[in-house]
Amino acid sequence: MTENSCLKIRWIDGAYKGEIDFLPLEWFANGGDDLQHETLCWDGSIIKARCAVTVLGKAAIVDYCGKYAAFNEEQGCELGRFRIIFADQKRKDAVDVLWADEDGDFQSGLVIVDDADDEEFSEGGIRMVAHRKRERDPKLRQRKIDHVMAEKHKLSCEACTFDFAEFYGEEWGKGFCEVHHIKSLGATGPTKTTINDLSVLCSNCHRMIHKTDLSVLEFAEKIALRRDASKPKFVE
Repeated sequence: MTENSCLKIRWIDGAYKGEIDFLPLEWFANGGDDLQHETLCWDGSIIKARCAVTVLGKAAIVDYCGKYAAFNEEQGCELGRFRIIFADQKRKDAVDVLWADEDGDFQSGLVIVDDADDEEFSEGGIRMVAHRKRERDPKLRQRKIDHVMAEKHKLSCEACTFDFAEFYGEEWGKGFCEVHHIKSLGATGPTKTTINDLSVLCSNCHRMIHKTDLSVLEFAEKIALRRDASKPKFVE
């Protein structure tokens, strides 16, 4: 599958900033079930997403929820639905796109959609805005951050100890981190969460831990072993 045969959705803000979803244009001819596409992550890695596509007239719905939720959550994909509007019923040229969170309404947001070839049309293409990020409770996230700051007076990754404020300076890094649900919401479904169910991670470790079945402690131990193995050995 080449880029020219895909509708490219480029995320430009939030936790998924820098990622690109590649949706095969052939999907939008008749729709389909249990479809998979690739997402290019900001760090250059590739992950898979599963969805169903329903088409009606000039519109198509791309659904990542339902029976695909557990798979997508495990991959690190947010759950929800695209509503893509095309120029006509041939459904080849996208003219608008909306995103709905798993239980939310369709809305505009912060995503660039471009189904043109970037090399041939460096300033062309169709660009729209859509929102993909499924919001967790922001109060709980902030409460976790406040708790860690009150206890440790800094925010450092529980896996690798990276500290954004220390590395990037207070102006950029103060108070910045990612908050990880120890138990995947895709696995638990609707549940009550406390600050003890959350971990503070850097962006890299947060991404990588979603590619494993390890706990934060187990993941941290793996990192420590790798660091020890990479240290130079001195021979007397």
